[in-house]
Amino acid sequence: MLFVSILFISYLLLNAPSKLENVNFIIVKKTGPWKEKIVQNALLFLRPGLDISPEIVDEVERKLSSLPWVEKCRVSVKGGNLSVEIWEEPVAYGLSFKGKTYLIGKNGFVLSDELDRNFNGEIFSYRGKTSPFFSENGFLRVKNSVKIEINLVKSKLKELKLDRGNFHIILQDVGVALSLKRPPSLIYLGYEGSSWERFLSLLRRGFLKPGIYDLRYSDMLILRGRNRNATE
Repeated sequence: MLFVSILFISYLLLNAPSKLENVNFIIVKKTGPWKEKIVQNALLFLRPGLDISPEIVDEVERKLSSLPWVEKCRVSVKGGNLSVEIWEEPVAYGLSFKGKTYLIGKNGFVLSDELDRNFNGEIFSYRGKTSPFFSENGFLRVKNSVKIEINLVKSKLKELKLDRGNFHIILQDVGVALSLKRPPSLIYLGYEGSSWERFLSLLRRGFLKPGIYDLRYSDMLILRGRNRNATE
């Protein structure tokens, strides 16, 4: 009986959860200056003395994976040491709104409200009446409606093979506007329909002159352009 008790106690000791002593964060894939944000948020639930059981490890992985800056992660345990491997979330595009340019991850979450000087991707301006973001688990995320609009615009730009360096994209409540450098002009387009084809036709045939054009409707409305005497 004593021998059985000793075996049972030994089993409990060997299988008892370790206490968390140290956490090592390893960035496997770096996409931006996100490590500090990840560590700050992770330390809210990774405290010294935490019992490290398989269930806790699964919970840690789930919480870390839900952070905006984490694409995926892998957690391993050795004694009281926790090793966290992290693949950072890639930046999909920039979104300017009310004087700030937000970096948006492929997951739709705001990764930063400051434009990284090394960022050379697409930047969209949003001028809708309401915010393009909503809060999810305490983090800002792009609204689905805005995400759909951006994907439609990106699809059109890719389809028409336009010179990306020649224009700036402005998202609005009704349609989108392209601010062109050459020729200097502002073009209003719909998210769907034939407005993009009409715009491309004007551009390729050399009919587009400096001015303001609204191509969202079946009949092109020239607000100011081509004819210097044209008025709105």
